[in-house]
This record gives sequence, structure tokens and C-alpha cells, in this order.
Amino acid sequence: MAQVENDMSFINDMRRVLFHRGSPPRQSFLSNVPGADQPSTIPANMTEPADAWDYAFKLAPDCLVPSERVLDTSVRVLVVAAADFASLNL
Repeated sequence: MAQVENDMSFINDMRRVLFHRGSPPRQSFLSNVPGADQPSTIPANMTEPADAWDYAFKLAPDCLVPSERVLDTSVRVLVVAAADFASLNL
């Protein structure tokens, strides 16, 4: 279970942002240059104070796939670890 906690740094960062800093910014930056392939962006470092935010996290269609994979794997590992713990004869 401790390994999963260490592997979920993105999820932990989002939890810190949502519970300790309020909500992510309500603005994003979009390239309005015709023909430019630049998606909207939000801060990649939301755990930092707002005046230090770096708008580098691109809101592309697949932007959450890596986090989804980590979460899927982590939930599976946690369920197995909890089942193993529950089946111990103490």
C-alpha cells in the first residue's frame, strides 16, 4: 500500500490542490493563431502559489491517460493488498 502511495504523485498533487488551495484556475490559455496546433493550457504546478503557476499542462484529448493508467493500476494493487490483509489469521 505504501508503494502505491508513492506512485500516485499526480493524484496526491491534485488532492492537495483541491483540498488545500481551493479549485484549479478558472482560466486557461488558448492559442488563437490560425493553423497553430496549440491546445488550451492550465498550470502544471498547481501546488505552487498562484503567482508561480506555469501554464504548461496541455488540455489535449489524451492529457489524462497517463494519470488514468496510474490510478487504474494503483486501485488494483490497493484492492489486492487489502484483500491479502483481510485474509490474515491474526
